[in-house]
Amino acid sequence: MFLIVDVFNSYDATIGLSKLLPKEETYELSLAGNIDIDNRGNKEELIRIEIISNLDTTVINSISNGEITITFSSGSLSTSQLMVLDFKEQIYEINGTSIINNLTLDGLLALKENEITTFNFDFTGHLDVKFIFEQYQENEDLHYVEQFSIVENKSYNENKPYYSNKTKQRKVNNIKYDFSISKLSTKWIDTNNEYRISYYCHNEDIYYGEWKYLIGVIFDKVEQKAFNNPNDIFKDTISGNGIKIITRNY
Repeated sequence: MFLIVDVFNSYDATIGLSKLLPKEETYELSLAGNIDIDNRGNKEELIRIEIISNLDTTVINSISNGEITITFSSGSLSTSQLMVLDFKEQIYEINGTSIINNLTLDGLLALKENEITTFNFDFTGHLDVKFIFEQYQENEDLHYVEQFSIVENKSYNENKPYYSNKTKQRKVNNIKYDFSISKLSTKWIDTNNEYRISYYCHNEDIYYGEWKYLIGVIFDKVEQKAFNNPNDIFKDTISGNGIKIITRNY
């Protein structure tokens, strides 16, 4: 089952394109402190944290993002020792030695979807902290798009009570968003990377007044007509799918 969500022509909306790329942010902390990372316009993302002590002994008690807390039963670091907390790859170690038995995890630390995420560090000493994650980068305004359409596709599970004549109940199992773009002016898209499509509606009949983002975008078809060079700027037809539509928080 599908439902057409939006169809725009070149006068309806401003459209942008961003590629998902690795990103690093580094900080220095003395005693306890908070670190804010802006993840607005982005999906939830598990992170990797690298921590180095700048004192003879630093003791880390806990790290939290306000929802998930990591507690250390033994979180001592000596000068220049490297602690790695990789919540995507499930690696927890100091100088290559596992510390999983010294941790209590009530979940995996992540950047919250479409929010500024605050990480609280409870420790004594002085730390250099590096966050490694992925975010949508290098936004490119698409100055000409003949048409842009998004279709919401829902799949359902049907359940019927055991030994019952009642009508089957339908429950949404999965939602994805298929899209197509015609006459796209860009040089740097491919089918091997993940993207975000941003759009801002100008049409008074369907005016949003705010940026919307289709995240988790994968292009499955890129067609080019009337040009021989694959690097030519105009792509005739592009289609693919995304996982969710979000509205930017300001």
